Amino acid sequence: GLAAPQVGISSAVVTIRTDPDSATVIELINPRIVEAEGEQEGAEGCLSLPTLRGIVVRANRVLVQATDRAGEEIEVEGEGLMARCLAHELDHLAGKLYIDLADPESLCWMRPDEREELGYRTEPVSVEEARAAFNRMRESQKGS
Repeated sequence: GLAAPQVGISSAVVTIRTDPDSATVIELINPRIVEAEGEQEGAEGCLSLPTLRGIVVRANRVLVQATDRAGEEIEVEGEGLMARCLAHELDHLAGKLYIDLADPESLCWMRPDEREELGYRTEPVSVEEARAAFNRMRESQKGS
């Protein structure tokens, strides 16, 4: 998914690809979560800093109301990964980052390393260091 503020646009708009094998995306204007149920814990990252990860607890099911591109009111229900993605992108609209919600002990950089079985190694990072990296990224985008 992608939220407008991530690309420097001050609008309450998110887009989410529902199937990684498809180019189809849903576009949500002024979205809001109106129902949230259950709980799931999982690793999250963000396109803003793609090598940073952390464990975040989110609702397992959400119902989102929004307006579509045609101006029609719509509802989107998400479970599991889709619920996580919806909540993550809507947090961007509220100025929240997943690192604000992550277990601080779980935050880590995923560094490329050919010697590791998965091709990367993890390096712990503090919330303060992660936030500083996000701030540096934002500042560099302003200069672009």
